[in-house]
This record gives sequence, structure tokens and C-alpha cells, in this order.
Amino acid sequence: MKKILVLLVGCLVLGACADNHGAKTEAGKTFIKFANAKTIKEKSKYILEPEKMLPYMKDYYKNSSDIRLRDYNIIQEKDNGKFITLKIKQGEYLYWALAKKEKDGKYKIDWQFYTCYTPQTLGEFINNEENNKKFKIYGSIDRSIPPFLSNIVREYYTFRIIRANIGQGVLNEKDDGYAVQEAVIGLCSKKKKECKEFYNILAKRNINSACAATLQLEKAPKDYVNPYISFALVTDIEPSWYCKIQ
Repeated sequence: MKKILVLLVGCLVLGACADNHGAKTEAGKTFIKFANAKTIKEKSKYILEPEKMLPYMKDYYKNSSDIRLRDYNIIQEKDNGKFITLKIKQGEYLYWALAKKEKDGKYKIDWQFYTCYTPQTLGEFINNEENNKKFKIYGSIDRSIPPFLSNIVREYYTFRIIRANIGQGVLNEKDDGYAVQEAVIGLCSKKKKECKEFYNILAKRNINSACAATLQLEKAPKDYVNPYISFALVTDIEPSWYCKIQ
């Protein structure tokens, strides 16, 4: 009886009995530390590129009095090579997080992927007076070209850029389970190897849209400057984990 009491007391004092939220890997345990952190500074200890993300985190959480994640469970931890994918269930909703192993052996969470936070809209980017400024924005791929553009857009692949919570908070795992907040046209030169390879992957899988990627953008060529249609040149593509061929 005394042994049981000692174990219970030790459990309470050390927090050993705390809910592990279904985490089985070190990546999952890192996410728990991130989710339980009470301050932005504490959260930043568990994410990739903390110095770069810190100002974005302050903006993202500025209206939140409590930034901890509650009542969730990690239902899948899948190693995709570069990242470990965490599937998280909160109530009836599903969320995803990516954890990357650093050189020191510790895992860090990709905060921008998890929150789908974008510091600027595409319109804000194009109106920015700074030259050659780049940033990453989440978008989906659309291989169709609107009829009124078919005569002028011949040397580019087209992308439907969206500012949305891609794949986050959906009731199930349908790829099209996100809410579009902004739809514009992005251009990717056919001469860019990365764009061509990614486009071919989508074509082989018969994917016309709703496959998310992180796109790095630059200002579009002067030929495509239009006051009614926003254009940006896609210079780099990082497919999301569920876009890759399994």
C-alpha cells in the first residue's frame, strides 16, 4: 500500500501521470511541449527557425489570452523521411503538424505549416515597393487556365494561390476540405525545373487542384501587370507531404 502511495505522490509531483495525448515518438512528445507552452517565447523553443517566426507568432497570437492547445489527441505519427507527420484530432476536427529532426537529434515543429500562417496576402506583396522581396505563401495547384488567359499565358504553368487553412480543421481527410479566402493567379515559368517536375507529378496522379504546396513568389513580369488581376511569379515549390507520390 505504501509503495502505491509513493508512486502516486511521485506521479503527481513529477507530472509523470500527465496525459501524453497519444504520443509514441519523440516528435510527438515535442509537439506536446509546444502545445502546452503558456507563452510565445516558450513555444518558440520547440519550432523551426524561432528567430524568424517569433514576430509572426506575436501577430498570430496577439488576440489570444491562452495559447495552449487543449483536448486533443495524436492519432498518427508517420515518418516521411524528411519530416515526421503528426495527425491530430481535436473533437471532430483533424489537424496536421510536421516535426523535423535537427542536427542535435531534437525534433522541432514547423510552426508555419501547423498554423498555415502567411505574413502577407499576394495583393500586399505585389503592392510592396521593396524590390525582389520574397516570402512563402500557401497555395493549391490548378492546371486549368481561364479562357480569357489562354491566349496570353502560354509559357507558364498556372497556380491558384490561396490564403487559407489548407487541410486544417476539416471533418475528414478530403484534400478539398479547406476554405478559400483569396483566389488569384500565380505563374510558374516552364523553364523552371522544380515547377515542371511538380506539375508532371500532379498530371500523373490526375490531380487538377486542391493539392497544397508552399510557394515562393516574386513579382510577375511587367507583361503581366494588370490592375484587375493579381499575378506573381512562382520561383520555388515545396509540395506538402500529402502531395508526394506514396
